[in-house]
Amino acid sequence: MTTGVARRRLKVDGGVISTVCALQHDKVFVAGNSENVITSWQIQDGVVTDTRSVPHEWSCCIALSADGQSVAVGAVNRILSVAKLKSGKEIFESREHADSVTAVAWAPTGKRLQTGPPGATQKL
Repeated sequence: MTTGVARRRLKVDGGVISTVCALQHDKVFVAGNSENVITSWQIQDGVVTDTRSVPHEWSCCIALSADGQSVAVGAVNRILSVAKLKSGKEIFESREHADSVTAVAWAPTGKRLQTGPPGATQKL
């Protein structure tokens, strides 16, 4: 990893960027913001591949599946959602968290997610 030189600047319109994630050998970059928008880019040329609104009050965390096909988003309004990255089709939503979903990670198999609130209790 090198530091000090910006290779590319990617812009999100509106809101404050609250979470970012990169995957697939620097091919895909995804960011969530305070305005309920998730944006994804192709890193090599900086082209926006998708921008969509999500049912979140504020996106706190994002995780891309190992195969790059799905994105999981956690939010302050206790929602965890999973969608197909290319189509945006939501494939799962949970409103069972007692607090904000501030951490999310995929298992290596891509079949399970681990989520966490601001405290110490984790959900699998």
